[in-house]
Amino acid sequence: MSASTPASGNHPVPHAVNAIGNIVTEDPQSWNILWQRKITPWDTGKVQPPLRTLIESEEVPFPKEGRALVPGCGRGYDPIYFASTLGLEAFGLEASSIAIDAAKELIATTPELASKVHIQAADFFEYKVADENKFQLIYDYTFFVAIPPSKRGLWGAQINSLISPGGYLITLMFPYVPDSPYSTGPPFYSNFDSYAEVLGPGWEVVYDKIPEDAPPAGNRMVVWKRGI
Repeated sequence: MSASTPASGNHPVPHAVNAIGNIVTEDPQSWNILWQRKITPWDTGKVQPPLRTLIESEEVPFPKEGRALVPGCGRGYDPIYFASTLGLEAFGLEASSIAIDAAKELIATTPELASKVHIQAADFFEYKVADENKFQLIYDYTFFVAIPPSKRGLWGAQINSLISPGGYLITLMFPYVPDSPYSTGPPFYSNFDSYAEVLGPGWEVVYDKIPEDAPPAGNRMVVWKRGI
């Protein structure tokens, strides 16, 4: 069974939704098929501009020491970025062996960061760390929308379990089309309330902007801070 209903004609990224929806299932290994077939519309070859803008603006006092986590890290642009700009020890979780190999190749091009960036083959929902190893920063981009809505409560529970008190969660919500709502993906729908409902109480929104350089499909950058 496909992960989602094919997109309607007015969806901002119908080609991506249809291709992904026809391949991805609840089996995490189905993402490897997308990498094999080079159906990776989320991979633009670099860190997303809204994330770079957020970090460089210094509007949010992100930690300059500690640990960062990127579930579904793909080719590893984001863990590398957090290690190089914030000095954090960065961890990327990935289900696709092809993506993991690509991430390790990319890390090898910056050997000075090799000891600070770790790419792990792991199921986010089974991932556990000791209290002293919880993360000060977690980044979610195109990972949340890959989770079936029935499992999003587990995503929220995991975020709460893995982040340290006072830690930051960055959510780059994609796609985000406020004037033309839709219920398809890729491969599933999302909106602000989808995140808020499963994160639960104890979180403060400290940054919420629609980037000026948002792509045609649109996105929204929201930073949440966990209560102490």
